[in-house]
Amino acid sequence: MLFIVMERLRFEMTRRLKCGWALIGIGLILVVAAGRSENANLGRTISRSISPPPHCQRSETVPGSFAAYLRDLPLKPPGSPVMLYDGRVKANRVQAEVIDLPIGAKDLHQCADAIIRLRADYLYHSGRWEAIRFRFTNGFQADYSRWREGWRIMASGNQASWVKTSRPTDSPESYWQYLEMVFRYAGTQIGRAHV
Repeated sequence: MLFIVMERLRFEMTRRLKCGWALIGIGLILVVAAGRSENANLGRTISRSISPPPHCQRSETVPGSFAAYLRDLPLKPPGSPVMLYDGRVKANRVQAEVIDLPIGAKDLHQCADAIIRLRADYLYHSGRWEAIRFRFTNGFQADYSRWREGWRIMASGNQASWVKTSRPTDSPESYWQYLEMVFRYAGTQIGRAHV
């Protein structure tokens, strides 16, 4: 499951609020849930559904920025449960909202993977593939631009290397395979350094 108890999102939103200190007191928790909703959520997004704290106003973001992307993330309907990667409902309810994004069917999403995923998705949907790169905990740099060229990462023990095994592609399925590799081998300190 991909929990986003995201310091980076909190930082972005706090930095962008004129009374940002109040947001930290709210203790905003967002969770990315398994599977996209079948229903259109009628434009439910973070910015439309989560109001700034009292006596504060949300500052403008630059169109196309990461902050604008985060604010426009789709949300599931109010009260939606958080689903685990295997389809079970998460037992304890600690989220304010549930982001409507798929997380796959593998137990790979840990704390750093949430922000890695959101940052990578932002860059992917912006067509900035060359900027998608993360370091594994062993220091190996996993560049999505190289992955798109058909190179794949072979990991053995604490070593990783590139091996040309596929045709060039930028399909969503290949992108997801890249992310799963990153989720397996990149950690909290590495994710924080690249966000």
